[in-house]
Amino acid sequence: MTSSDLQASLLARRGLVAVTDADAIAWAVRDLASGSSTDVIRAMLDLSLAHREARQHVPALIATADRVGTSATARALPHVLGEIGGDDAVARLARDLTALDVDALTVIESIAKLGKDSVQAGDALRKVAAQHHITEVRQRAAAAHEIVTGERISPGRPRCPRSVKELEDGWIVEVSAFRIRFASVGWPDDDGKARRRAAGRCSPLILDEWGTDIALSLGDVCLVGHHAGEFGGDVSVYDPRSRTRERLVRYAHPKRFVVAGDGSVLVLEGLAHFMDSGNVRRVRRLGDGRWTTEAVVGDLGGNPMGWTREAEGTLLLLVREQDKACSAEPSYVVLRVGPGRRVEALE
Repeated sequence: MTSSDLQASLLARRGLVAVTDADAIAWAVRDLASGSSTDVIRAMLDLSLAHREARQHVPALIATADRVGTSATARALPHVLGEIGGDDAVARLARDLTALDVDALTVIESIAKLGKDSVQAGDALRKVAAQHHITEVRQRAAAAHEIVTGERISPGRPRCPRSVKELEDGWIVEVSAFRIRFASVGWPDDDGKARRRAAGRCSPLILDEWGTDIALSLGDVCLVGHHAGEFGGDVSVYDPRSRTRERLVRYAHPKRFVVAGDGSVLVLEGLAHFMDSGNVRRVRRLGDGRWTTEAVVGDLGGNPMGWTREAEGTLLLLVREQDKACSAEPSYVVLRVGPGRRVEALE
């Protein structure tokens, strides 16, 4: 079969699934078991066109998305579940509302799309509307709660620091009855001298070609971050003995590496390009030498500007908000990233 024949065949399948042809739906379900992530994504999107006729396949669809585990399947899953609906789909959407590595706004949109059929997600929406650290998420969750339950609730109010003062090498922030001293997530404008000092023996890897580099020495290897602004960036591991590089994250905006108490490394990412955005990612080296990455906070709701640790090691971040919910300009929020990836705003 030629490439054009294959494309025609797949388009035909999509059309047949949309009119709930049983054989076409079965074909898409078989592709869920494929080893190809491309086939899995295509099958997921095709099944979404069958709507309620695909509900019996939702458990297999969820299991497959979790098994493949790519960013593409993670982004597609809430959309697909919102099109298909059913108890299994709503239960997963409700669970994902509090998962910090999932786009909460997409999940809320999918729940609202199902209307009163997703009433079982009402309690989860209420909790998110009251507690989520991003203002827009709280507002959207409150609106979705009214759609699915018929009950109007108010989103939680913004939690704003009392004062924020920028220093030459960090920040002083007043919340409640105490002050917090934050180190800067960014680096001084000194032609990379501070970044090279922090990199130690890995400093030769800070080249700043088409962007800004950071590096961290981790035993016999170097963790390297490249930030190219709106053009992306990456995080990789370089082995100076073999002169090989393994890319761990293909699209990232690393600003600083922070070594955690368990030996893993937190990557604080941020971008200011038309809007402020940021996230926290964890990089870990396993006992067999392999590397893993995971999202700690998929969306900070702004750009991380300062960081520090509490006495027990809990990470605190000073984030410049995209929503500008606090009255000051620019608007900041202090986030505590606690155990179990729990995030709360301090005031």
